Parts: sequence; structure tokens; C-alpha cells
Amino acid sequence: MANKQARDNGKQKTWDEMTPQEKKVGVITLVVLAVVVVIVIAAINGGSKTNVPGDTASSTAETTRTADTPVQEAPKGIAGGNYKVGTDMPAGEYVVVGNGYLQISSDSTGSFESIVENDNYTNRTIITVSSGQYVQFSGRAYTWDEAPKVDTSGATLPAGKYKVGVDLPAGEYKITPTGSSGYLQVASSASDSTDSIISNDNFTSEKYITVANDQYFKFTGATLKLK
Repeated sequence: MANKQARDNGKQKTWDEMTPQEKKVGVITLVVLAVVVVIVIAAINGGSKTNVPGDTASSTAETTRTADTPVQEAPKGIAGGNYKVGTDMPAGEYVVVGNGYLQISSDSTGSFESIVENDNYTNRTIITVSSGQYVQFSGRAYTWDEAPKVDTSGATLPAGKYKVGVDLPAGEYKITPTGSSGYLQVASSASDSTDSIISNDNFTSEKYITVANDQYFKFTGATLKLK
């Protein structure tokens, strides 16, 4: 009988065989174990999220900050100043936008004899410079592919120097002085040298002028009627 009791004591009871008190203790034990397991898993996951490089949330936040930050492009063209052509800037033809004084010299002596070309310009002008020359200008100089496009949508065009066929169409135009007189010049190149000038005039009233493609049309103290 004693051996049977011992065997009964070693046998695991089923749920139906347990007393109400034993069932209550079992349920509480399971609940406690479940809570401990949940806490351990949460702690492990939390530590991994903090320490693992390339965390998704951090990466997303970084991507958002990068996307929101505007990319600043370098300004186009060359700022006004004094440059040696072929050293500080390439030789070629440039559109200079702004108002100011322009001078192209053969050397850096500053002597009157070294001046190849000079001009006081309004709004815009066009220059051609060669290697070894020195150029001084105000505003900003652009190559043709970078230069701001001339707005010809209005009724008139302001004073400046324009390339026909690029800045405005070839044809006949009416030009009107804005004051007591104006000046106009049509040339075969961007240079203001006497060799390149096809025609020029100081005028005190409206007049007509015809220009052809690839000519350079300069006028001051006047506006050009487009429409």
C-alpha cells in the first residue's frame, strides 16, 4: 500500500484531478511567467533597435532631412571685376548684364595707349576678348549658353547691345529717343572699333533702322519698338 501511495505522489495530476486551490496557483504561475517573457522580449528588441546601425526610423528621418534641404547651385557666369583673359577666364564672346563701365586693354599698365576698347553701358552689352588681354567690367559676364534670354514679349526693348538673330529677329525697327537724343550703332562684330561699325547715328527724333542676322545692334538713350 505504501508503494502505491508513493507512485501516486510521483504521478503528475491532470487539470481535472487538481483541487481548486492547485488550479488557482497554476493559473497565477502561468500569468507571471507570460509577463516575464513579454518583458524580456521587449527589452531585447528595444536594445537591438537602439544599437543596430542603419535603423529604419533613423534612416527615414535622415532621408527626409536630406530631401528637405535645397541644393544650392553655383551661380552662372563671371562676377564683375578685372581679369586676365586666358588666365582668369577663357577667351571668347560674352554677354555682360548690368550697368557700368567696360574696358579691354592690351596690357596691365593702365596707360591710355593700352586701351583697346571702352564703354559705359546700360542693361547689357556684348564683348569679345582674346588671350593676353585684360578686361574690366561691372555686372556679370555670361557665355552665350548661360546668358539670360532677352524678353521680346513686350512692346519695346530697352537700351543695350543685342545680337540680331539671337536676341531679336532681323528686320526693320522704329527707335525712339527717351530724352533729347539717342545713339545707335550697327556693327559686324561685338567690337566697337571703327573697322566693325556698319552704321551709326545720333538722333533726336524717331527713326527707322534695318538690321540683319549676325549683326550687333547697340543703342543708348532710346527704346526700340517691337510691336
